[in-house]
Amino acid sequence: MLEQNLSKINLFSLSENSNAIHLLEQNFDKFDWDILSINPNEIHLLEKTPDKIHWDCLSRNLNIFEWDYIKMSKMKTWIILEDLMKNTLHPKRLIRFLELGGDSDDF
Repeated sequence: MLEQNLSKINLFSLSENSNAIHLLEQNFDKFDWDILSINPNEIHLLEKTPDKIHWDCLSRNLNIFEWDYIKMSKMKTWIILEDLMKNTLHPKRLIRFLELGGDSDDF
C-alpha cells in the first residue's frame, strides 16, 4: 500500500521507521539523512554513503557499537571478586581470625 502512495508519505517520518528498509532503499535520494543516521536498522545504508552521514545523530545510534559481552562479564566479575577480597582479607578481619585461633598458614 505504501509503495503505491509514495507521494503521500512523509519521508522525514519514514526515515526513522525501522521497518521501512525496503522503501528507503528504493527511494535512496528522498529521505532525511539526519534522521536516518539514528535509525538502528539502516547501518548498511550509511556504510554505503559515509559522505551523507549526520555524525551527531549517528552517535545516538546504538547499532554502531559492537558489544563484547564476554569481556564485559569478566570485568564485572573481577570487580565483584576484588570487592570480596577487600572485605574478606581486610586487616581487621585477619586479626580477628587469628584471635579466634585461625592459622596464618591458611592464607
